[in-house]
Amino acid sequence: TSSTPLVPNVDCLAACLGGDDRLGHRVIYYVPELQFYFYDPADQMFHATTADKLGNLYRALMARCAAEVKGEGHMANVFHMFRSDSVVKTVVNRCKSLLAASDDFFGIKSLHQRVEGPELHQRLAMVFAERLLEPCPGSILTVGQTYALFNRFAQSRNMPAIKRTDFKSLMADVIRDAYNLGVRNDLMNVETQKQQCGWLGLRHVALS
Repeated sequence: TSSTPLVPNVDCLAACLGGDDRLGHRVIYYVPELQFYFYDPADQMFHATTADKLGNLYRALMARCAAEVKGEGHMANVFHMFRSDSVVKTVVNRCKSLLAASDDFFGIKSLHQRVEGPELHQRLAMVFAERLLEPCPGSILTVGQTYALFNRFAQSRNMPAIKRTDFKSLMADVIRDAYNLGVRNDLMNVETQKQQCGWLGLRHVALS
């Protein structure tokens, strides 16, 4: 029996771009960033990708489908009309809803990891606070000292340094949760007799 595909099933085609579980492939759309990601089994991490690349993948799948179908079916529509710019755009746009991931997909406690993202430094900050900081009455740990220590710790984990503008608020939240200490702006530097920003009652410890 011959058949001639006339109209693309947009939902089905968009779902096909979600990946193949048997091969460990997966594509998601991360709504908070309006960004597509694909999972690479080689490093077991998600990598950012673009709508254009997803469209090229769809075109390749349609071309393969047209080439592999046996029998007397007419695959001209699959190879040409189904691969047109308008259809590709419609399918990729449908992916945004069908492959949408939850807001906490890349959350601090999530098992899903990506190559880059603010949660990477958030997770590292939690480890840093737990392993390299400890309560010590009367001790002063400045934001500047903590920033330098944290970036050295990040470097030892082959992670990029965090911007100082992002560091203070990140570390303030982590230390508040871990030690119930807030950032103070009235800590006195004995040497310079100037006020500085940091935490009172906290110190850095060597990593054993």
